[in-house]
Amino acid sequence: MLKMPSIEWYLDRHGDTLETHITYYQTYLGHTDYIAAKLAEAVYTGEKMADDYSEVIDRRKEARRKINELTEELSQNGTDEECTERGT
Repeated sequence: MLKMPSIEWYLDRHGDTLETHITYYQTYLGHTDYIAAKLAEAVYTGEKMADDYSEVIDRRKEARRKINELTEELSQNGTDEECTERGT
């Protein structure tokens, strides 16, 4: 299973901006795309999955929700780095 650093670790190293949050969640989705493909293939072929990926699927759903929310916030604030600092 994927071992990604916490978002706090990521933000501490890359800065606490909307763009950094979005990149974190996009990275998670990219690293777990193989699971979605694996599940889709299993459904298509009628194969039973030995592993339970429900936690990953829930996290992927949450990551997509966060990306949409943060992207909307970014579009409202503009792309100026000063405007995208979290908490300002």
